[in-house]
Amino acid sequence: MKYYAVTQKKERGCPIGYLNAVLYDHCPEHPESIQHGMVYPWYADKKNLKSFPSGMCLVVKEKLIDFSIRSDASHQYLREDFLHLLQDFGAGIQDFKEILVVSSAHKDEITEARYFASIFSREFYLSESAAIDFPASDLEKDEFDFLALKKLKINKDVEADVFGIQNLEPKHNTIICSERFVVAANKLGVKGVDFVDLDVAKWPDVNSFSYDPKEILAIL
Repeated sequence: MKYYAVTQKKERGCPIGYLNAVLYDHCPEHPESIQHGMVYPWYADKKNLKSFPSGMCLVVKEKLIDFSIRSDASHQYLREDFLHLLQDFGAGIQDFKEILVVSSAHKDEITEARYFASIFSREFYLSESAAIDFPASDLEKDEFDFLALKKLKINKDVEADVFGIQNLEPKHNTIICSERFVVAANKLGVKGVDFVDLDVAKWPDVNSFSYDPKEILAIL
């Protein structure tokens, strides 16, 4: 089976890199006063984040949001159609709740699409030994024992169509998916993501701080 790495893609309404946003467990009365990057959010202790409350609000700096998926340190923001696609392909999702998306410039919602905050389950992430064909891959452990990729080959006995891999270096920590998933995603019309064949994927240098648009920009 052919596999692909999911990478961020810049499009209208689809910022790349760090998402300048704060998720609230309520809708703040004055979103224009939110200081992005200055708030220690209620979900910051990601090890203990197992479910979401209802009534959440994502306050963003952007004037338009239209991406299929973006991630925070502990969870993902999914457009409804992409959430359903993941579910159709058996992706393990521990919890998801609908959120309002508002700009810090005003209180009104800035997207007509429905968005959800979600947490992938532990089962979504395959162990390195289960997922990786080590003899056919080129990788090394960094100083924190994370796996840094140069070439990734997936084991032939992997049956999942969409999954993550445990203990990948953060710059390489992205969703891996099958060709079946890619065909379905492109038919759906995903926004802000692209799919790169693992045979030709270029993984970023973990010691570099420069951005190369030809490299994988991880989604998890």
